[in-house]
Amino acid sequence: MRRRSADWFEDLYRRRCGAVTAYARRRVGLDGADEVVTDTFTVAWHKKPNLRLEDELPWLYATSAHSVSNWRRSQRRQSALFDRICLLQPSVDHLDPSLDAVETVSLVSTVLRGMSEADREVLLLVAWEDLSPAQLAVYLGCAEGAARTRVHRARHRFKVVWEQHNGPREPIQTPHSLSTT
Repeated sequence: MRRRSADWFEDLYRRRCGAVTAYARRRVGLDGADEVVTDTFTVAWHKKPNLRLEDELPWLYATSAHSVSNWRRSQRRQSALFDRICLLQPSVDHLDPSLDAVETVSLVSTVLRGMSEADREVLLLVAWEDLSPAQLAVYLGCAEGAARTRVHRARHRFKVVWEQHNGPREPIQTPHSLSTT
């Protein structure tokens, strides 16, 4: 059995990092490999498994598999969040292509902070929570037509605040047919 100390960890890392990195790259590519490797060795450090030398690599692969799953779930959540934000945001075709998801979230957050709480809540319920006009009406305690009107007005105010911060853009798209017609 291996001794559980900083020396043990350094030795483990030195011997197994290349194999774990190759494993991670084959599963998540270069973009996520470093994160998976870091997570894998963080778990190894915290758990300090008492493994035989020949069992270390299979254990690290199993731990990496869990990290890969976590990384993929995180990517899906980030992608879904970005898609939702794009629904709030005027056409992304007009955004600077160098913006990443974090910058986009920051821009939208800034605009949302410039709006009333009621308008912000209506937009977030429609875009992030994916409420239909009928569901929004139930939430607001009003008729569906009134809910559509609230969304239309909130979208218009979002556009006004957006343009104050970022210049003119195309109309905002929503996931449901929330037009007032």
